[in-house]
Amino acid sequence: QRILDDYNLKHNTAFRFEEVVQGKFRAYLNAGVLSVLMTSHIPRLLAEAFNRCFPENPKDEYPKARKMRRRFILHLGDTNTGKTYQAIQRLMESGQGVYLAPLRLLALENYEWMNSEGSPCNLLTGEEEILVEGARLTSCTVEKLNLSKRYGVAVVDEAQLLADSQRGAAWTRAILGLDSPEIHVCGALNAKDQLIRMVGDCGDELVLNLYERSVPLSIVREPVELSKIQPGDALVAFSKKRVIALADYLSTRGVSPAVIYGDLPPEVRRLQCTAFNRGDRPVLVSTDAIGMGVNLPIQRILFTEISKFDGEEVRPLTSQEVKQIAGRAGRLGIYDVGYVGSTGGGQAFLEAQLEASDS
Repeated sequence: QRILDDYNLKHNTAFRFEEVVQGKFRAYLNAGVLSVLMTSHIPRLLAEAFNRCFPENPKDEYPKARKMRRRFILHLGDTNTGKTYQAIQRLMESGQGVYLAPLRLLALENYEWMNSEGSPCNLLTGEEEILVEGARLTSCTVEKLNLSKRYGVAVVDEAQLLADSQRGAAWTRAILGLDSPEIHVCGALNAKDQLIRMVGDCGDELVLNLYERSVPLSIVREPVELSKIQPGDALVAFSKKRVIALADYLSTRGVSPAVIYGDLPPEVRRLQCTAFNRGDRPVLVSTDAIGMGVNLPIQRILFTEISKFDGEEVRPLTSQEVKQIAGRAGRLGIYDVGYVGSTGGGQAFLEAQLEASDS
């Protein structure tokens, strides 16, 4: 009705809304009203509404965060180098704040760790909510971040997922909108330039810490047959169906593996990780979920595939994906060297991706 009133006023016409909605369009088409509405008035009104609701720069969508000068501490570098450990130590020291995880499994792991260290912590994911009496810390998945709350210290993990086509907006929202004076951001080195630009655009302070592995990685030159897997091996596939098939194959041959994939119930995931940690299930079969900071005593990572479906297409693994997953091999104090191989070829591809520069 407003659009039609606007048209009548500007063109000295008297089209009635009731007649338009009843389907008497032919005369109006000849008069050009629908053409004008579709090509001029409607796009203009939509553009005006969009500009009112969405500022030109995304950072201005978060006025509370823009009113304060925040301090960002970037922890960037290789997988399994203690980046997240250092950040969460500071979070526990502060006594009040939030840890933002890329996966429910990682939120659960760090929830348990903080509580075991005497720092009461709540858990909040899409699957579960556990409130601990007296807790002023929260471990949650990044999508569950409450931007209306102020946090003494915040930790944003796996920040290289800013570039993810499906979930990257959650990390962008956290980094631009967190209402916290001290924000620790952990991630891969290839996120450095983007993070520096974002922090600078917000006018916030930045400290950059770079990390390197203390446990070297070594490529296994020949394909490893499934019949020759060893305790401490982790087989990596890129779908739940493939993980289950591999686990079934091993089970029929007398090997009882631990299994991890994205939508396992939390209690089941916990039991599977515990069984692998204790050696009750000496081999792990997992999706790339283990690349996101899940700490397990893995000696050898074996890729069963070197391509994945990313929600849009099947494509080769990127350098960063290979590094994230391969970096789970080796554990300081347990395995002094981490080994990386495959069950079906592709060693040269894996080695090239591991050696590629992401800086």
